[in-house]
Amino acid sequence: MAPKTQSVFICLQKTMRVSGPFVRMELNHLLKFQGELRKLLFILSIAWSTGVPAYRCFVDKKVRSGCNSSMCKIKPDWQDDMTFYFNYNSGLHLSWSLLSDIPDPFAYTVYLNWTFSNCCEKLEKVSSPFNRPRLYVHKDYYVTIWVTANYSHGSCVTTKNITIRPTEIEKCPSPFNINTQQLFNKLIITWESPEDILQYELQYKEATQRTSSWIPVSMEMNVFNVTIPDVKPAASYVVRLRCIPKNNHCSVCLWTKEISIPYKLTQKPTILENITKEISPGKRSLSLTWKTCESEHTIGYLIHIKRILDSFHGIPYLNITKPWLHLNLSMATYNIKITAYNEHGNSPSVNYRIPDFMSTYSDLPGNLIISNQQNYTNITWNLKYNPPCLAIDWGTGIEDMKSKSFCQNETSVILDHLQPYQLYKVMLHALDRQSKDLMKDERTLVVANFYAVEGVPRIGPANLIIPVVTKHSAVVKWTEIPAKDCLGFLLGYRIHYTEVANSISWALTLNSSIKQHHLVDLKANTHYTVHVSGITSKGEGAQSLPQDFTTLKYDQGEFGGMVVGLCLGLIIIPAIAITICSSVLKRSRKSCWPPVPNPRDSSAMQVAERTFPVALLRPSFQPLLPSAPVNKADKLYVIKNDLEVFPPTSPATGRVSTEYSEAVARGKEKTLPKPHNRVNASEKVKAGLHLDYVGMEFSHKAMQQLSENLPTKTVHL
Repeated sequence: MAPKTQSVFICLQKTMRVSGPFVRMELNHLLKFQGELRKLLFILSIAWSTGVPAYRCFVDKKVRSGCNSSMCKIKPDWQDDMTFYFNYNSGLHLSWSLLSDIPDPFAYTVYLNWTFSNCCEKLEKVSSPFNRPRLYVHKDYYVTIWVTANYSHGSCVTTKNITIRPTEIEKCPSPFNINTQQLFNKLIITWESPEDILQYELQYKEATQRTSSWIPVSMEMNVFNVTIPDVKPAASYVVRLRCIPKNNHCSVCLWTKEISIPYKLTQKPTILENITKEISPGKRSLSLTWKTCESEHTIGYLIHIKRILDSFHGIPYLNITKPWLHLNLSMATYNIKITAYNEHGNSPSVNYRIPDFMSTYSDLPGNLIISNQQNYTNITWNLKYNPPCLAIDWGTGIEDMKSKSFCQNETSVILDHLQPYQLYKVMLHALDRQSKDLMKDERTLVVANFYAVEGVPRIGPANLIIPVVTKHSAVVKWTEIPAKDCLGFLLGYRIHYTEVANSISWALTLNSSIKQHHLVDLKANTHYTVHVSGITSKGEGAQSLPQDFTTLKYDQGEFGGMVVGLCLGLIIIPAIAITICSSVLKRSRKSCWPPVPNPRDSSAMQVAERTFPVALLRPSFQPLLPSAPVNKADKLYVIKNDLEVFPPTSPATGRVSTEYSEAVARGKEKTLPKPHNRVNASEKVKAGLHLDYVGMEFSHKAMQQLSENLPTKTVHL
């Protein structure tokens, strides 16, 4: 069917689908349908005569008037980012840059105003890029295009109106088979071009500087490759390419998509962490983490896992994107090689060997019996189960390992040509050859170490030191003898220490796990010499270099304690002597010079100080009582002259005789002087008080007589 006839047929078919329901309508609806049908026939006639595909702008006047976007504010330079071209197969293509302040990519509206029919199409909620199919495009007629963006608060912005004719903006074909590579400080780009395109322009920039400006590269006609010198070897770049139209077949050349020129990886990965732990008897887990300084340019990592002495399986390869690895392995030795890669190639590799040559394992499901003969070693095993296949590895180290495998029910193997005094490691592994993952299913059954011929250590412990020395003890420390110098299984250490002055020696034997010992019961201020040697089943080996030390004369703090004690003695002993002498002197004085008793402590004074009722006093004492209260006294009697001094006490008794005192008192009664007529109140008042023991009755009589002889004088106090 011809294109014109096909287009008319499609339009009629659409019209019948639209007008079908109207057949059963009333007459006025039929008349309306008849008018629309006439318009459709008119459009079809135009399409038949002009060769334009049948197209109808079914837009009424109200919607058509809505194409006016004068209410929107023009955004300057927005239309500069618009790209539009026409393709005969796909139709009209539009693209524009999205506005950063409008997050919704479908907040745009495209307007197409066709001049031939005054028809305006309003296409809402579209995003960039936008394609209008060929069926709705009149390629020979001008169309005015603009784009608006609607904000959430109701306002809008618009581009300027652009009027084009589709046949004048046909797109030129793009280059193909574009290849890029970076060689040190050069970028090399090659491509293939369609026959009609003879010239191109190219731009490039660093990939990490996306917002920077493009750097143009000048090119000549008929050149389809370019080399850019003097770029950074450690940087990655992006390029873009487009043609320069020079003919009438096309007028629009678009930039190709950004083409990344990958960075060449030059640094090998670095191991950050490795954790190996036993998860079950004969199996262990390995967690390996690494990093690379060029991670932003790295696509992934190639992991090459190789089992040392590969008895059963080949070399597995892994391709991962994360910089970490987790494996479940047997106790065999593996070598892991890690390589980073990107589009340009691979980085240098880092090798990690797991584990180092280990000497002990625990809880393995097997047992080895090693019998050393004169020229060979017989190894027999006892297993908890019989695996389908076995492999035995033995050797002195990673670089000197041998292997033998068998799938029969073997229980022993003979190893010959073994070197004497060398530590050998032997491992027995079980594996099912039918397994799809041999590395995962391999399990270690037993591990052991042995010497074909054992000897004694050829050197003594190194770094023998005496870090602590006291008056009667010393601490001896040393480092262990290396396994390669033991020449056998080290059973212990022997310490020899000698008192140099008397040439007396002692020896102690210790366990091989002990690396220090405390020597006790040493003599003070004595010189000693110490040697340490290793012991195997064949005997004692060479001794270490001697280490001398001298015990202290005093322990730490002992001399200081003696000085402090002496100082305290010099202070305390004189004080004690002074105290003792003072006590002796006091006792001597009391024995030689008895003390004079205090009269106030006598029983007479205590009786005198007591208060007695007047009725209980003798008649002779009652006149001595005051007739009025003390606070109402208006007279004061002052004795001017002193009493005579009493004679001294008797040396024999130290007490005054009562009879003598009474005799003196009776003499005083007759010789008491009479007081003066006037008494000076400022003169010293001296009462007739007796300082020794006197009779109470005598004292009262004397006071009574004194009061009668004193003149009456009024003294104002």
